[in-house]
Amino acid sequence: MRELLHAGRGRIRRSRLVAGGQPVLALTTVGRRTGQKRSTVVAFLCDRPGYAVYASNLGSKRGSTWSLNLRAHPDTIDLDGRRLMIVARQATGEDAEQLWALYADRLPAVEHFQAIAERETPIFILTPI
Repeated sequence: MRELLHAGRGRIRRSRLVAGGQPVLALTTVGRRTGQKRSTVVAFLCDRPGYAVYASNLGSKRGSTWSLNLRAHPDTIDLDGRRLMIVARQATGEDAEQLWALYADRLPAVEHFQAIAERETPIFILTPI
């Protein structure tokens, strides 16, 4: 999927395969250990002026590896045919609660994933710079 999204220069907007039909973007980070660029396709919600992404890892007890790299070295997103440099911050408190409610409303299965994982799902706001 990542290769398809990159080949289309970020123009693929939704993925039933990876994200249950939700909008997707390609997130590129720099590996915190290797220093190599890594890309992954993630679902997002618009959170003007940025984009909210969720590190659920489909119910795994461990968080998404991309979220660890995102904390250390955010880089770019590919979306709607554009590559955008980003800064990232983790949503907290009421902000995180509201974004989680929006996500769970859009894709109710995430509540099940979070229960299985027995951990909070980190939510990141990616803001283009």
